Amino acid sequence: GNMLATKDGQGPKALGYLTSAVNPKVLNDLEHAQTLKLIADLSLQEKKYTEAVKYYQAWLDFTCKEDPEVYTRMANAFYELKQFDKLIAPADKAIALYEKPNKNPYVLKLSAYYERKMYPETVKVAEDIVNTFPEEGKWWVQLGQFYLMVEDYKKSLSTLEIAYNNGFLTKPNMIKMLSQLYSTNNMPFKAAEVLAENINKGLVEKTAENLAAVANSYHQAMEYKDAAKYYELAAELSSDPEFYRKQGVLLLVAEDYKGAIKALNNALARGTDDPGKVHFSLMEANFYAGDFRQAYEHVKEAKKDSSMRRNANAWEPYIKQKAKNRGINI
Repeated sequence: GNMLATKDGQGPKALGYLTSAVNPKVLNDLEHAQTLKLIADLSLQEKKYTEAVKYYQAWLDFTCKEDPEVYTRMANAFYELKQFDKLIAPADKAIALYEKPNKNPYVLKLSAYYERKMYPETVKVAEDIVNTFPEEGKWWVQLGQFYLMVEDYKKSLSTLEIAYNNGFLTKPNMIKMLSQLYSTNNMPFKAAEVLAENINKGLVEKTAENLAAVANSYHQAMEYKDAAKYYELAAELSSDPEFYRKQGVLLLVAEDYKGAIKALNNALARGTDDPGKVHFSLMEANFYAGDFRQAYEHVKEAKKDSSMRRNANAWEPYIKQKAKNRGINI
C-alpha cells in the first residue's frame, strides 16, 4: 500500500491494501497512526471526502494529537461535501493551532458562511483575515464588498479607501464602486476626483457614461464649471444633446452666459428631446448676457411647450420692459 501510494494513478489500489492493513488493528502504534493518516490523505486526493473525514478523525482519536494541517484537511473535505456547518469547528481548531497564521482555514470558514448567505458572520471572518494578513490587498477589497452586502456603507468606504490608498484597487469596476460609495456617503467631490483621476490615468475607460458620472458628482458638489467641462467631454464623445443641455444649464448657473448659449445651441442642433426647456434656458442666458432680442425669440419658442408656458408667459413682459428701458425695440 505504501509503495503504490507513491505512484500516479494507483491511489484506489493503494487504499485497498492500506485499509486492509489497519482494519485488523495489529500494526504497531507508529505504523497504525501513519497508515490512518495516509488513508485519509489518499481519500482526500481521490475525492472520497466522507472516507477522508472518517480516517482523519480516526487518526486524531488514536494519536490524541492535534495537528492544524489535519484539521484544515478535514475542513476542506467538509467543504467539498457541502457540509458547511460541520466545517467551522475543524477550521477554528486549525486557526488556533497554527503557530504561523495560515490563510486556508480562514478562507474555508469564510466560504462556509458565504455559501449559506450568513453575511454578518462572513464579514467577521473577513475582518479577521484582514487583521491577520494586512499586507494582502485582495482581502481589503473583499472586505469592502462584504460590508456592502450588509449595507454598512461607511465601513465599506473606509475599507476600500485604505485599499485604494495602498494601491490595492486596480480594477475599473472597483474604482467606480469607490466613487459611488463617496457619493453614497455625501462626499460627491471625492467621488468626482477619484473617477476623473483614474479616467485620466487610463485605468477607467474614457466613455461618455463615465465622463457623465464625473460631471454628475461635480454637479452634486456644486462645482458647476468642472461639471460643465465633463458634460462637454461626454457630449463630444457621444453627440448626446442631453449632455450639451446639462452643460449649458450649469454654465448658466456659473454665469458663463456665452458658454451656456453655445452649449444650449448645440443641444438644439443635435435634436434635444426637450426643446422647450432648452429655449427657456437660452432665453435666460441671452437675457443675462444683455441680448434682449434673442431672449425674446427664445421665450416665444419656450411658450410652445405646455410644460414651460406658464414660466415663459411670466418672463415675456419682463423682457419687453427691460428692452424698452434700454431703448431696444423688439
